[in-house]
Amino acid sequence: MDVQIIENENFIKYADFDNCEVWLLNRTSDLSLDERVINVAELTESLLPNSSKLPALLTHIVKAHPNELFTYKSYKVITDNKESYMIHTYICDEQCIKEVEDVGSN
Repeated sequence: MDVQIIENENFIKYADFDNCEVWLLNRTSDLSLDERVINVAELTESLLPNSSKLPALLTHIVKAHPNELFTYKSYKVITDNKESYMIHTYICDEQCIKEVEDVGSN
C-alpha cells in the first residue's frame, strides 16, 4: 500500500490518485474536497500542531489497513516545507547546555 499525505487542500494537484491512497492532514478551507481524498475531520480540523496530527493520522491509516505492513517507506508527505516534517532529536533545550572549551586541564 502506498499512501500520500497532503498537508492541505492546496497540494491536491500533486496527489497521485492512480497509485496511492491520498489522505489530508489539515483542512484549511470550506470548499468541497475532492471525493478521492480521505479526510478524518476530527483530526484535520483540529487545532493540534502537525507534530501531533501526523502521528495520529498515521495511526488512522494503520487501523484502516490492519493486515498490511506499513513502514516509513509506505508513505510520503506532500508539502512545501520539508523541514517541518523532519525528525529532530533533542535531549534537552539548547538554553540548558553550557559548552566549555578546556575540559582536560585542572
